[in-house]
Amino acid sequence: MEDRRHFIKKCGLLGSLFMVDQKQFAEVFSSYSRFNLNLDLSNVNFFFTGNLKGDLSVLSSIKNISSVKLDSGNFISTSIDFSNEVKKMNNAGYQAVALSKNELNLNEKQLIELTNLAEFTLLNSHLNFENPILDKTIKKFQIVTIDGTKTAILAISSGFRASRDLIKINQLAHQLKNEQNCKSVICLIANGFQKKTVRSVLAKSKNIDLFWTSEIPNQKGGNLILKNAEQRQVMLIHGQKNVNTIGHYQTSFTHTFSAFPLRLSHQLPKQLV
Repeated sequence: MEDRRHFIKKCGLLGSLFMVDQKQFAEVFSSYSRFNLNLDLSNVNFFFTGNLKGDLSVLSSIKNISSVKLDSGNFISTSIDFSNEVKKMNNAGYQAVALSKNELNLNEKQLIELTNLAEFTLLNSHLNFENPILDKTIKKFQIVTIDGTKTAILAISSGFRASRDLIKINQLAHQLKNEQNCKSVICLIANGFQKKTVRSVLAKSKNIDLFWTSEIPNQKGGNLILKNAEQRQVMLIHGQKNVNTIGHYQTSFTHTFSAFPLRLSHQLPKQLV
């Protein structure tokens, strides 16, 4: 009888371990599939949002479209309970999100909770956090692999000082392009940066192909193409204040990545809905 109890207990323990392993496997697989996409390289869609402030109704229009989805921050409201907002971002399939004022205004405990809930990567490419947990979980970059082709995502947030931090950003972009073999590098810019600052960042940048920000104060949504510090063309897509804009950038990776897209708009094309 004692042997039978021992056997049942042992089987139960092994069963529990198996269930835990299955759960861990599912989490690892989900994470892998989020950052490794099987898309048509001749027709790759990037969708950009920002400054949603908890109003995530716009996500329904892009949730089921196979694409790279990125956000420039302020996706949570100022409320303490943001778990439902993060869940919606997870379900929509976001790969990476920049930290903006609403996220950075959270206390350490809340910000750690946010990193635990998010299945997408929280990005800040120039800040170091004193809290070791946050410094480890908030990443400097995220690589998304599209059918074997790598795209790197960077982010500029509150506290950015061009004279100090742009060197870090450029060095990181150089590393991603030349050591990690990324075909393209995209940089998310949190809202609130003045047009003069944004233009300066573009003009002094290196190895970054595309920038997105949800808002430039006193500017309507639009696009801007400048030459960077390497005299190469770089594009900025930007939204405008109080408008939940979805930036849409459609490009081809079958040739060298170009600042000029196949399609560029601030409204979702009807054929993709």
